[in-house]
Amino acid sequence: MLTQLYVKDTAVTDDGIKAVAATCPLLTKLDVRYTDVTDDGIKAVAATCPLLTKLDVRFSTVTDDGVKAVAAACPGLSLAKSDDDSERGEEGDSEGN
Repeated sequence: MLTQLYVKDTAVTDDGIKAVAATCPLLTKLDVRYTDVTDDGIKAVAATCPLLTKLDVRFSTVTDDGVKAVAAACPGLSLAKSDDDSERGEEGDSEGN
């Protein structure tokens, strides 16, 4: 089953992310940088993917509300990168680069 999804700089939308969330409850890593994914899609991930540990939403339309929803629903979340995240994680991407 899918556990990591990197859709950086693709045409993925909330519908696509919702479909992944509904069918991949074991998802641990998600990178939606430079996409049109919004809080709506990320909140679907939060509701169905409690094992998420890494999330990168920089340069997307996801707001702090979406990131907070994931943080509240995913107790193992250790890294969440957003545009407002100036003090941590800016030097690398979610693949560890």
